[in-house]
Amino acid sequence: MYVELWVKTPSSTARLISSPQYPTCFVSVDHANDLRNIAERISAKISVSDDGFHTLEQVPVATVKTATESHMHQLRQHAQESSIVLYEADIRVADRYLMERFVYGAVEFLAPQDFDDTPQIVIENAQIRPCQFRTTFTSLSIDIECNEHEELFSIALAGEGLNVVLLLCPPRFVGQTLQGQKDSAYELITVESEKALLEAFFSYLTSYDPDIILGWNVKQFDMAVLERRARANSLKYAIGRHSREASVRQWEDQTLVDVPGRCVIDGIEALKTMTYQFESFSLDHVSEELLGENKLIQAADKLEAIKRLYHSDPVALANYNFKDTELANRIQDKTQFIDFLALRSILTGLDMSRPGGSVAAFLNVYLPKLHRKSYVAGVRPENGGLASPGGYVMRSQPGLYKDVLVLSPRF
Repeated sequence: MYVELWVKTPSSTARLISSPQYPTCFVSVDHANDLRNIAERISAKISVSDDGFHTLEQVPVATVKTATESHMHQLRQHAQESSIVLYEADIRVADRYLMERFVYGAVEFLAPQDFDDTPQIVIENAQIRPCQFRTTFTSLSIDIECNEHEELFSIALAGEGLNVVLLLCPPRFVGQTLQGQKDSAYELITVESEKALLEAFFSYLTSYDPDIILGWNVKQFDMAVLERRARANSLKYAIGRHSREASVRQWEDQTLVDVPGRCVIDGIEALKTMTYQFESFSLDHVSEELLGENKLIQAADKLEAIKRLYHSDPVALANYNFKDTELANRIQDKTQFIDFLALRSILTGLDMSRPGGSVAAFLNVYLPKLHRKSYVAGVRPENGGLASPGGYVMRSQPGLYKDVLVLSPRF
């Protein structure tokens, strides 16, 4: 398998493809043959080598590599059933590839001489190393409106130089010309079918070519609904760079969205990562708190209000739709959460679109240094390990002090 990296350079965007990489874990030398037998039984191809690693308890371990992530997943399951401990088996291939090279956010790579003249830059067997580099990103805020059956009414897009609302013309307005207000901040474009609505959205987004797609609850709602509607209309969800298809999947209680060459940032996740606290993280409430503004629809039953506007006053619905994208952009401008997530990526190696991730951030920095000392990380006990009783709070001695040392672990 290969690791694919999309890199924003000062002049363009490049797709880097690594040399072949393999899912990796470690097993105690005493259990290496047992693991080989398990792999043979489940027809999983593995390689086992002694690279001189030990656990922190000084137990010698062997390095285990599988051909695919599926084989690694099967191996973990069967090893657990046989009471064989696998160390670091949950580290993703892409994460290990980057952390072992100490790459955190910025990367330096070898490129051909005509690099800047190539419209779609793809570099195979890429050679990379860490570097210090900061860039700027283009972003596009999106928002959709639909009914309870996920049948689309409109899609709004707002970014620097692009402010558009795509509206599926309601049945009673077919044959009429729908126009926004003369001083409207956006262009209203009507289409005659949901398929045409999606195709127009794909065209505008790919032409604008943003580095970041942002919105409010954009992963769990907007991106997920758009993917399902594209499928229902027999369309490819090709909103990635180089005409690549995006993917949407569920994992536990999260919606994971992967758009090749683009980052998807949800405003709610971003503000929670920045430790903002609100009584509610709804767009209406956060906008009121940060901007002193509200959404255009204040009805208790917003869905019914949206449906009523669509069928009776679609231009008012378009206004409401576009206002939501504007609010998301202005909250970003106010809080600078894109800059925050970019800096977090440079410091910890975490993907900008990833919410939370304090443990992953620690591992990204800690594991490669541990490996350089020929040690591997341990595993968490099934019972969770020893509970922390908390620290002893000393009686304070008020006053002014020099050289104050603060010890407060926060991840």
